[in-house]
Amino acid sequence: MTAVSTLISAFMLPVNLSLYVSLLDSEAGVPIPWGALLQGIGSIAAAIITGIAVSTKFPQWKGWMSKIGNVSGVCMILLTAIVAVLPKKPPKGEERGTPLWGKEASFYFV
Repeated sequence: MTAVSTLISAFMLPVNLSLYVSLLDSEAGVPIPWGALLQGIGSIAAAIITGIAVSTKFPQWKGWMSKIGNVSGVCMILLTAIVAVLPKKPPKGEERGTPLWGKEASFYFV
């Protein structure tokens, strides 16, 4: 059931995103990186389908694959956190923006 709900939620993400963007002010013109979004959804779908196929063909590997999946998930979370926290160099000639933790409280309340 977890694999099915993950696939459904991955494919519903663009639908949800389109709905919320359409509810915004139509003059805002929010750009959506559809290519990157679909690439991420495709990689999730490929991983789930591959995992289901391998565990069906080789049921004795289920425990080992589950451990690898859990470790991979934790590594992805840690990598994302590290990349989000590390300072990025601004492009040449541009100033660096204020980090999220340096903004005033009014920034967070719309």
